[in-house]
Amino acid sequence: MKYITMKNSFLSVAVVAMALGFSAPALAAGPLAVCESGEPFLWANGGTDIVYNLDQGDLGPVTAADASALIRTAFDAWENIPTSSLSYVEGENISVDVDITNFGPFLNPVAPDGLSAIVFDDSGEIFDLLFGPGSGILGFAGPEFTIPATCTIIEGSSFLNGPSFTDLTAAVDISVHEFGHFSNFAHAVVNGQLFIGLGDSAGPGPGDNFPVPPGPPIIANGQAYIETMYPFYFGPAVGTQTPAADDIASASTLYPAEDFAGSTGTIAGTVFLGQSKRTGVNVIARNLSNPFFDAVSAISSDFTDSTLQSDPIVGTYRITGLTPGAQYAVYIDEILDGGFSTTPLSPLPGPEEFYNGPNESGDSTTDDPQVFEAITAMAGLPSEGIDIFFNIPPPGSPLPTGDDGNVEIPLSFDFCVAGQSFNSVIVNGNGFLTLGGADNSFFNFLPNENAFLSGPARMAGLWTDLSPNQGGQVVYHQTPYSFSAVWQGVPEFGGIGSNSFLIHLAKNSGDCTKSKHGYGFGSDVLMFYGDMTAENGIAGFSAGGFAASGFETEDDLSRISRYGFRKIRLRNDAAVFESFTDNDQDLEYRLLRFDDGGRAYRDRFERNNGLDRASKVTLAFDSIDTRRRFTGISPSAADVDFYRFNASAGNTLLAEIVTGQIDSVMGLWYCGDSKKSGKPGKCDPDTAIFIAANDDKGFGPNPLLSGFLFDVPIDGTYALGVTFCCDFDFDGVAPGQGAPLDEGRYVLDVFEILPEGQ
Repeated sequence: MKYITMKNSFLSVAVVAMALGFSAPALAAGPLAVCESGEPFLWANGGTDIVYNLDQGDLGPVTAADASALIRTAFDAWENIPTSSLSYVEGENISVDVDITNFGPFLNPVAPDGLSAIVFDDSGEIFDLLFGPGSGILGFAGPEFTIPATCTIIEGSSFLNGPSFTDLTAAVDISVHEFGHFSNFAHAVVNGQLFIGLGDSAGPGPGDNFPVPPGPPIIANGQAYIETMYPFYFGPAVGTQTPAADDIASASTLYPAEDFAGSTGTIAGTVFLGQSKRTGVNVIARNLSNPFFDAVSAISSDFTDSTLQSDPIVGTYRITGLTPGAQYAVYIDEILDGGFSTTPLSPLPGPEEFYNGPNESGDSTTDDPQVFEAITAMAGLPSEGIDIFFNIPPPGSPLPTGDDGNVEIPLSFDFCVAGQSFNSVIVNGNGFLTLGGADNSFFNFLPNENAFLSGPARMAGLWTDLSPNQGGQVVYHQTPYSFSAVWQGVPEFGGIGSNSFLIHLAKNSGDCTKSKHGYGFGSDVLMFYGDMTAENGIAGFSAGGFAASGFETEDDLSRISRYGFRKIRLRNDAAVFESFTDNDQDLEYRLLRFDDGGRAYRDRFERNNGLDRASKVTLAFDSIDTRRRFTGISPSAADVDFYRFNASAGNTLLAEIVTGQIDSVMGLWYCGDSKKSGKPGKCDPDTAIFIAANDDKGFGPNPLLSGFLFDVPIDGTYALGVTFCCDFDFDGVAPGQGAPLDEGRYVLDVFEILPEGQ
């Protein structure tokens, strides 16, 4: 039977002390871990009699005996939900008192051991080691081992930070939250972020559509106010140990009692930008008569790890557990802070807005974001098709990019970059377009080559610190076959100068594997320049981290384009650009034409998906050359690559993935003696010896890349495997983590270091 271990990223760093002002990554109220699209991982038998195993030691100031009662109280908070089938059983204790000296096997177990450990970090030293002293992190938890074939959780774990448990009310609050993660519940946002000081409003901003109470009470009429699974903890005066309506709905959806679906209401739909389904949008339903104690949320796509538009779950939300007969206002609400298993879409590509019944559309002239149509919840009869469309600025109107912001516009066609298909484009006020994701970095006004090569696909007219909010405007125009973004008289920051240029995309979709010349002079991308006063910045085309090696260097765009008379071909490099750093911008009144940008790059080593099919290479080896040595993981979360070579005893082998957007895993095997000719022999999977591995280097621009040094003990043939996390058995079929961590270009560097003196 095949087991899958959930990487530490699936162990949700659960509650952060809000009083300390810390944020932390965590893994939304949907499932924490998804098995396959539409199917979460679940504990067996409807979550009944889930066994947990306690640490033998104390929990900070709480003695071991009192800790046992405290943990039972925390599990009871979930078990006592009448519409859920959850129940928990205390099993035998862990055989040791877990502390800083022996916690490793409980944090990173190599195989199931029959225990679901609740670890008490009595001294806090484990948390200090993992997160740093004073991190404010109170605990983490989640599923640990699963059986993918049945989508079943067989073991879980939780670590609790003992010194934080000075208040027993807080201790129970924290534990209830953690054991929600233990049960595979993710974070939720309903009422919590109204009180974190970031200016959220109760309803679509900027106004408060529902009168916000002056402060969050702990309980009112037996109901909680702040959702238990909110990622920040406000302290014992607020409390989270009594699950709120949102938590109850989450527990009852994943582990429903027999009459849950028939006795409660459901609202479901899809979130769209144009015709594109959007992932990571928080949707809230508020009871008009009880808007804060009867409010439930869901994040679009929370039941899938896929981002493919063809996946029927992508973009969908489902809000359950609603009061029959009650009327609800449904709206999209931006998530301001916190960590989520479904990555929040931020910033939103349009304003927060209510579902507006028959007037709901992307047309801002007919769909007022502040107007809603109430939906009546009906027991056992889901209200389906409650689709919400982001409002889109009309063509020709100034885009609200602000100073360093961006606006996403749906395309009326598919546009391809390096074999990837996109149906929307993101216009940034600083002179560039991105596809597949926005550049939301705080310093996106500072052009730099690393971001140009490693970030999203980018077309830069002149990426510099432009300020459309201080003059000029940015507009777009679109036909069924083309899209144009125009910067008209836009000054640099401080209102300096005036810059006018156009970036034009022509339909090149086809099958995204070969260039289908579109329109606009037969080029994929066209850039035309008018009056330009900015003298520094980056101009050009980049396929981004998906296909660029990161080693591309700038060129003279005017020279290679022969001042607009020659197309710039994109077959040899996934990025062609010029970086103006010496007040030498020379594009005024120029025309740049980029072609062949849509075609996928060929992985010339592909079909190397097993040890027995490992590609033969000679050391020293690197895959920097895009045209001849392109290496990548594709399709997403469904590929593994092997390379075989000879290595000599006494040398040190350095194997490293030096650039890439993937979260990689690397392994090394000894295959046996080399062939007499000196060429590397075949690698037999049945006899090859697994000898080394690395997940994360932990340093460099992308610390998720892999690398290691290995002292070669014997002459022979070795094989190196490269895959995505968390495919630790190197079969290329383990669940991935979603885009962009599971797919794309990587540059591999392998060579031998001779002993000193040789």
